[in-house]
Amino acid sequence: MFNITDSSRRAVKTKEVAINILNLQYLRAKKFLEDNWHNGNGEVEE
Repeated sequence: MFNITDSSRRAVKTKEVAINILNLQYLRAKKFLEDNWHNGNGEVEE
């Protein structure tokens, strides 16, 4: 028998994980841009 509550719970968990990953990538990209934006000449340092 298909358990709807278990399936819903799993979907919510997956959604939370996806949101956490997106937030992490956003913060990492934001930090990268801020770090490279203020290096004087505006060029990205290698």
